[in-house]
Amino acid sequence: MPRLDSNQLRQDLEVIENNIRQLEKKYSDYLDSVTSIEPKELRAQTETLVNRWWGKPTASAMMKFKLQNTVQKYRTYKEKWDRLLRIKKKNEMEDF
Repeated sequence: MPRLDSNQLRQDLEVIENNIRQLEKKYSDYLDSVTSIEPKELRAQTETLVNRWWGKPTASAMMKFKLQNTVQKYRTYKEKWDRLLRIKKKNEMEDF
């Protein structure tokens, strides 16, 4: 299997990291009821980028390390957001 373009990987990792920062803010606002719109599109875009690169061979150990760390960070936040969304929905159901 040929190795993938590390320049494109580097750019996509920057996008993923930026998206994670944006998602942190947007989910915080959504869960605190500052906004009523869940950031599903941005999350889907981030998920697509993560899936594009995860498990693919990389050109260098440094890029592989960066990819693994970025993906782990995203997955940790994803678990947190999913847990908080379940709590929010449960609380909304109890209010009715």
